[in-house]
Amino acid sequence: MTITRCLFPTGTLRFKVVFTKRRFEWVTKKIFAKKTFNFHHVLMERLLRRRQDVNVVLGESTMDMEMPDMPSNIGSRHAQKPLKEDAIKAHKSRFAMSQ
Repeated sequence: MTITRCLFPTGTLRFKVVFTKRRFEWVTKKIFAKKTFNFHHVLMERLLRRRQDVNVVLGESTMDMEMPDMPSNIGSRHAQKPLKEDAIKAHKSRFAMSQ
């Protein structure tokens, strides 16, 4: 499986700026290309065949589960979001060979 990075038309890499819970600061992350989901049709066919099989006993339904209340974004409470250009310049990768 190959992972493709998103590029601007000029050829430069794309980044997004996100707030981390671990360090409580804004960091940059790489933006990757959109994933393809061509396998969904095969999965749905297999699911339908299994569902129509009379030998398969279904378990209890999981549709009764409720979604928990999600808290608001913590980034806005702790620090001001930097400009994207400044965050990209300050980005340091721990995997880079030369820094």
